Amino acid sequence: MNFIYIFIFIVFVYISTYLWVYVSPNPKRLLSPSFRATNHLSRPPVSPALRRISKSVTEELLRVADRQVISGEEEGVSISVYFRGEAIASVCAGRFRDCSEKDSKWQPVVPETRFMGYSVSKGVTAAAMLAMNEGGILGYEDPVVKYWKNFALSSTGKRKITIEEALSHRAGLQGTPVSFMLS
Repeated sequence: MNFIYIFIFIVFVYISTYLWVYVSPNPKRLLSPSFRATNHLSRPPVSPALRRISKSVTEELLRVADRQVISGEEEGVSISVYFRGEAIASVCAGRFRDCSEKDSKWQPVVPETRFMGYSVSKGVTAAAMLAMNEGGILGYEDPVVKYWKNFALSSTGKRKITIEEALSHRAGLQGTPVSFMLS
């Protein structure tokens, strides 16, 4: 009878170890407190009602951020929530590495960490362009350089690219280099 309990215990330990080492994307992340989600709200909201909301929102964001990083879905996240212009939550979790520096070390994500936005801004940009077009502020057939003078500095072929071509990905632009930063 004791043999069966010992056997079950060994199987349990084996399965637990397997899940920890082979299924978890990066078990070391689970052990490192520097990559766990932390609250970075500098000061609580003024209104008592917002303070209560802020606490529950922050608690949920801490859970979500930890889950995203531990599962490996995200390497690092920084989430801020604003209500009527007032910050009610600010949470950071995970790690980042400055890809523009060769051999840079992993560092914990903090509120000042900069992330490349890539495609995240496409929807907002398209909606803003639509509103400006409907308001008569810009036309889709206008060249990009009419509004962004430095756009064509690196290539004369860029002078003819229209806003419509840029928005519809027909401008023939190449990928963005890692070190690209807007000034």
